[in-house]
Amino acid sequence: MRRQKKKQECATKFWDQIARMRMPLMVVCILAFGASMIYAKYIQTSQYNDAITAREFYFSSDVLDGGVHEIPALDEDGTATLTFHLMNHEDQLRYSDVPITYEVTWEEEQKNTAETDHVESANGNEAGRLLQGTNLSEKIAAGEGKNGQTNDKTVTISGLEQGKTYTVTATATAPYTKTLSAIIRVQQKNEELQATVTDHGNYIEVTVWTADKAKKIRLINQAVGLIPDNTDSSMKDMLTVTDTSGESQSDLIDLKSNASHVFRFFKSDAEKNYKATVTTVTDHAEIDNAVTVEEVTNE
Repeated sequence: MRRQKKKQECATKFWDQIARMRMPLMVVCILAFGASMIYAKYIQTSQYNDAITAREFYFSSDVLDGGVHEIPALDEDGTATLTFHLMNHEDQLRYSDVPITYEVTWEEEQKNTAETDHVESANGNEAGRLLQGTNLSEKIAAGEGKNGQTNDKTVTISGLEQGKTYTVTATATAPYTKTLSAIIRVQQKNEELQATVTDHGNYIEVTVWTADKAKKIRLINQAVGLIPDNTDSSMKDMLTVTDTSGESQSDLIDLKSNASHVFRFFKSDAEKNYKATVTTVTDHAEIDNAVTVEEVTNE
């Protein structure tokens, strides 16, 4: 009896020890399982965040703004040269932290290609790369100044012909895609007087300049809704044209040789585009040329 009772006591102690060992083991297993679940969720979340977080990307231009720009034909061969910049930034604080691969194309717009067997035009393309921006503190430490985080590329297109219109496009191809474009009109060359229109969105600037001969000109506005800047003394009496058959003229303007003047007009409709045309005046002894500002319409 004593021996049997002793065996029972030993068995009870044995199972008590097993029970005491099982509880910590279960706690360890539960904690390990919970930790593995948290880690797995962290990895999954981290991968998800990495997948949806885009790098800083900016691609802009000072000319390819979606508008219409006129340029003069000033090259010796009678053609025009267009120069513009591609930029990896919006301002000094917002710039791309990745390099940008881009392609620039230019193509002449044809009005009646169906009636032409063969049309020669100055079409073309070129490719390039904008480096990513550099952290400002790194640039300062390297002694490279305060504005080192931005990068610009100058693009020059030559051989654009007088009287023709071109579509110029810049496309970022990597690591992201974005397209910039503008319509470029090349003026018919006047050897003695030139006029161009620069579109700034809410206003335009008409720049008129002479060559080796002084000119007496009159500025004529025929564009409805284009508001002359009357703070310019030569435009102080010009009015806003309200009817398609109307026009408003400036006072007589004397331009010296190799001189220029910029006339500003405010746009009542920012979506409209304008052009300036130089004509020779033969029926007025006091005026050499007229510069007429008109709205660009679909021709």
